[in-house]
Amino acid sequence: NLIDLDQDSKWITPEIFRDSIRKGFRTSPFYNQLIAASVNVAQPQVNMPHIDLSDAEPQPTGEAENISKGKVSYGNKMVEVTKEAIGIDITYEAIAYTTINLMMIFIQDIGVKLGHRLNAKLVDVAINGDQADASESAAVIGVENVNLGLQYDDILRIWIRGSLLGRFYTAMIANETMAGKILALKEFKEKFQGTTEKTLAVNGTLPSQAKLFVSTKVPDNQIIFVDPQYAFVQLTAMPLMVEGEKLVQKQIESAYASITTGFANIFREGRIILDVSIPFNGNGFPDWMQPTI
Repeated sequence: NLIDLDQDSKWITPEIFRDSIRKGFRTSPFYNQLIAASVNVAQPQVNMPHIDLSDAEPQPTGEAENISKGKVSYGNKMVEVTKEAIGIDITYEAIAYTTINLMMIFIQDIGVKLGHRLNAKLVDVAINGDQADASESAAVIGVENVNLGLQYDDILRIWIRGSLLGRFYTAMIANETMAGKILALKEFKEKFQGTTEKTLAVNGTLPSQAKLFVSTKVPDNQIIFVDPQYAFVQLTAMPLMVEGEKLVQKQIESAYASITTGFANIFREGRIILDVSIPFNGNGFPDWMQPTI
């Protein structure tokens, strides 16, 4: 309302910068649908716990018998989060000759680009893990028939194995070409009210309810399967900041958006990659993804 009071003057207030950038930032990311939690941290280097429950398995126990104990091993890993920032210069002329509503659309694009950058960071952690030595990288398995390419059975194999591990891969990430191939599968095309004709659930989950996210950062021929409850945590050392400044000498207003955040893996088997260019024979599930039931 203050802007409309004086029709002979026009300016962009800091509130317009903040609201527009935040609006674009909120609408563009998909990473926030794939994280189990968002945690504020005190510094860019975070010491993350690592707990291995593999030896702690229930055992049959008779009356008055000693309960067998498994060994739970504990370790830690260092995860670094980095600052992501973007800025824009707006000349007085652009402000004077452009309506506020239209200018807000352009400013929103700053937030959109920042959100896309965080999507890319999540995809990188999904593929390579959060450690420099790739010790937390995702497992990569192949398909049954390389000549046929992606088949629904290849997806079912991952869903079924995940259900045996207590991991439900209800999200997929692929580039636009692979996303088209996924959507072209008849099991997804021939659906009724959001589900396929096959309504059989596997260990309580319905695979047809998986979500598909598209990112150019996923390599060709690969699909990342994610269990959003156990795959990633977001670590934020500095929340989204939107700042502005004015350079009167050049008659330029500037807006900047920055956030210091990153992602860490919770459980390594919280995600898995399907590569349609390699055969499953010889490229199957690793030993650490073998079920115990």
